[in-house]
Amino acid sequence: MNYLVLYQGGMAGTWLAWLINQHANFPKYNKHTKESGLDIGCWGADWETLNETFKESRQHVISNTKKDCIKIVPFHELRATSGIAKLKTELRDLVLSEINPVKIIYPVVTTMRNEFVNRWNTLYESGAIQKDPTWGDLNFTIHDIEMGWTEWDWFVDQEEPYGDIVKIDIGKLLSGDIWQYYKLCNEIEEEPLENIQELIDDYKKFFV
Repeated sequence: MNYLVLYQGGMAGTWLAWLINQHANFPKYNKHTKESGLDIGCWGADWETLNETFKESRQHVISNTKKDCIKIVPFHELRATSGIAKLKTELRDLVLSEINPVKIIYPVVTTMRNEFVNRWNTLYESGAIQKDPTWGDLNFTIHDIEMGWTEWDWFVDQEEPYGDIVKIDIGKLLSGDIWQYYKLCNEIEEEPLENIQELIDDYKKFFV
């Protein structure tokens, strides 16, 4: 069974995909700290849609688990153009047909919004954020990007481009709302991790 995390850059989608994969019936992919020291990666969960088919992406992964959680690279939310709420429809159809996810999980941020914006600003100014391939020659300010978050969330709410989704409020989860974590466990049908608070605390260090 495949689970798909679609997310906007800056919304902790990589960490969420990694966290889901730490549960009992998932592959337990390793995460790594990127060269900037400000962010993480999770290679096992990645499907680089520009370079390979989904089946090819799984050949890099040694796993015989019942479940898998995948994220899309580089178009994390299948968005056509940054700054404009427009879907890459053909890519969406390809991704959903090849992965055939049992659930699509979509992180949002309400609680800790300022902390997420400040973290994204730090990543942006340090050059740690890879340039979005849809930007072309445009240079976006952090204000533009934050407004893009709001507009895309509105688009997802109104247009439902992914169909049915499960929203997980990452800000609430990181703030200690255990019920947000239990909601995630219920959706992926897994028992809670005993060390969940340790994993949360470890990720929160990237917000300092």
